[in-house]
This record gives sequence, C-alpha cells and structure tokens, in this order.
Amino acid sequence: MTVNLPVANKKYVGPRIPSIIKYIPKARRALPDLMYQVAKEYGPVIHLRFGMRDVFFVSGPKGVEHVLQSNQHNYRGWNYSHVQLRPLLGNGLLTSEGETWLKHRRLVQQAFLKGQLEKLSRLMAVTIRNFIVQWETCIDSTATLDIGTEMGLLTLSVVTESLFGTKMGKWALRVRDAWPLVMDHLVGRMVNPLRVPEQLPVYGNRQYQKALALLNNAIYMLITEHRAGSHGAENLMGMLIAARDHKLDIKLDEQELRDEIMTIFLAGHETCANALTWTFFLLARHPEVQQRLADEASTVLAGREPDYTDLGQMPYTTMVFNEALRLYPPAWIMARDVLHDDEIEGWRIPAGSLVFLSPYVTHRLADYWNDPLNFNPENFSREDSVNRPRFAYFPFGGGQRQCLGKNFALMEAQLALPMLVQKYHFSMEDKQNKAGETNSRHPTYAMRPHEPVLLKIEKRSLQNKPGVSYSQE
Repeated sequence: MTVNLPVANKKYVGPRIPSIIKYIPKARRALPDLMYQVAKEYGPVIHLRFGMRDVFFVSGPKGVEHVLQSNQHNYRGWNYSHVQLRPLLGNGLLTSEGETWLKHRRLVQQAFLKGQLEKLSRLMAVTIRNFIVQWETCIDSTATLDIGTEMGLLTLSVVTESLFGTKMGKWALRVRDAWPLVMDHLVGRMVNPLRVPEQLPVYGNRQYQKALALLNNAIYMLITEHRAGSHGAENLMGMLIAARDHKLDIKLDEQELRDEIMTIFLAGHETCANALTWTFFLLARHPEVQQRLADEASTVLAGREPDYTDLGQMPYTTMVFNEALRLYPPAWIMARDVLHDDEIEGWRIPAGSLVFLSPYVTHRLADYWNDPLNFNPENFSREDSVNRPRFAYFPFGGGQRQCLGKNFALMEAQLALPMLVQKYHFSMEDKQNKAGETNSRHPTYAMRPHEPVLLKIEKRSLQNKPGVSYSQE
C-alpha cells in the first residue's frame, strides 16, 4: 500500500515508508479514526494503491457532492460488496443497479411518501407506547438496562408492526440476535477473502447458515400471515404489495418483495437501533442536553403522545438526533466503483478505480463544525447551519441513491425520544462514566457499540409541566 500526497501539480507522490508504518497500530484499533487522521494530514482527496487498483478516499464536501450527486451516474455501488451481501439482501435497493434498481426505486418509494408516513406514524406511536408499558413492569423507580438491547427490541417492534401490522412475538429475540451474526459474517468475508470457505461445516459457517435461515423463515412467515389476514394498505407491507407503475404495468413479485422487506428490515431495525443507542449514550453523558430535550417534550406534548403534526414543533429533538448521527453515523463508510475517467478537485480519477467516502470522517472536519469531536446539538441550529456545505453532513448518503428510509428513521427517532424522555431520566453507570465518548465503537458494517451500553434509567417525578425542571425519585 502507498499513500500519495496532494501537491500543486496533482501528481501522485508517495511519502517515505515511516509515514505509512506509524498508522498501522491505529488501524488495528480504530479504522474510522485512522481515516480521520489521514484525511486531516493529507487533505480532501487521498490516493492509495492496492495491488493493481487505484483507490481514492474522498472526505471533502465538494468531492462527496461530486460522487453522490453532481456526477453520480459515473459512480456505481461497489459491485464486490453487493455480491457479498446478496445472500441476505437479494437484489433489493441496496444491492441492485441499473434497470432492476430503477424499477424497485419507483415502486418502493410509493410507500415512503408523506401521506403514507403519516399513516405509519400512528402505528409507530402505538408500538412505542406498548414498549414503554413493558418498561413500566420492570422499572419500579430505578433500573440498569443495556440500552442497545432495548433499542434493538424497540426498533424490531416498530419495523415489524409498521411493515406487517403484527408483532414478531416469539421470534423477536432470535431475530434481533441473528442480524449482527449474519452481517458480521458477510462483512468479514468481504474484508478477508482468505477466510474458511463457506462450504466447510465449521462452527462459524454453521451459525451463519442457521441465522440466515431464521431471518428468511421469519420474513416469509410474516408475508404469509399478512396475505392471509385483512390488513389492507395501512402498513408498509400493504403499501409495497399495492405499489404499481401504471405506465409500465409492473409491480414487485414475491422474490422482489422478500428482498425489499429484508432491506427495509436492515435499515429500519439494525441501523435505527444503533442510532438510538448512541443518542441515549450521548444524552446520558450530557444531562444538560437531556434536560432541554425533556423540557421541549413537556412544553409541546404536555404528557400526551406525539403525532405526525408535532414533529415540526420539536426542533431541538431533531437537532439532538442529527448531532448523534453526525458523531456516530450507522452507515459510516460507503464505496463506489468508477465507470469512466473523471476529476475530483483537480485529481484525475481513472476508470476502474474505487472511491471511498466516510460520513464519520467528513462529519468531524473542523472546517465545517464547531468543536467537531464533541456532542453539541447547536451544530444544527439555523445560525450554525446556514453557510455549511450540503455534503458536510450525509448520514443517509445523497443523490438518487439516498436512503429511501431516511424520513422513516427520522420519524421513528422524533417519536421515540420525546416519549421516552418525558417519563425517564438516563444516566451512565459509574464505571462507564469514566470512559470517553470515543472508546467503545465497533465499526463493521455499521457503527455500533463494542460493549454493552449500561444506562441507569429512573422514572421522572415531575411530568407534563411545561417549563418545569424535572427532578428524580
């Protein structure tokens, strides 16, 4: 591997060997921080060479915009990663290209239009309320919970009830645990092609096959139950089944339906769970932010459940979640194959190259953020945002391939956060309180905590009173 420094004439010039060696220990511990340090040292476009292939790491907002939007048709999703993920996701929106992708996009986006999201918001609010009722039975006044586990169960309930209008029931815990096992296996093969062949019946392969079979069985079981029931088009499943392109007279067939549901499951459950886990982790470490969030919820809602019309009335809730996504974007790295010769910020990008983008890195560049390594929701105030480049922040990607579930995820968070902080106060366990905010990441396919995030959860004693500071029992 060589790293090439940008110079005035934009020729690729390699540094001396010590410049590479000093990063190797960091790479083993924290790849995202290694990429951040390299971007700070070498600039917005970095050239690397892996064997015969040119690889570019683009971190500046101008270059990110070029790849994701301005010249997006020249940058196709990394084919190698698509092949590795297809055993799970099939030819869903995340792994398809060309006409297949366009067909799915036209059909699936019908389920995420504003009117449909308003319907889904009612299902979400009921699901979150039922989740809180379950907490009531296990939290007398104070309890310590693994917030990652809890958010995994919450988002699993939200996505299944939004998708199917039904509960996962006995499948819930097994499905929650199967997702990271399957994804870690697939991503492990992606980054290490020399791993044991999948045909060999070693323990890891057997566990992966069992987990993948469980996910498939759960999806097909829920599809069958939905078709046998009378749910109509009030949930995502009904919306996807009803979706039609009347000009072309096409709809999703059974396999395509399965692939898109699996993709929505990944985005709506696993990534949302990670995003909410990091949000509560940060709120527990910043009680003043949590207090302001609780005050906003109390002022706007006065103890009732939020509905779709309330979402625009709680700007600080949106700022808090956006800031959590800035620091810990679940999709922390993206890759694109280059189809034709191009140029990014004066650098020649040859056809056949591979381009990496990292929201985690771009979100931490000091040129665009105040105090970029620390949690500060004011980064998303109107005053601080007005002059910031559009692609200094892109947790959901951008351009035509921007995540279709973006508004679904934002709505889920904007409902869950006020409903939970109205009733509970979150604080760190003493031993975790001593650890810094950046010590517990596990960056694989998603940015998730490396160890359980144990939070002390206490019922609030003063509720539903606008402008009142909450105390704890």
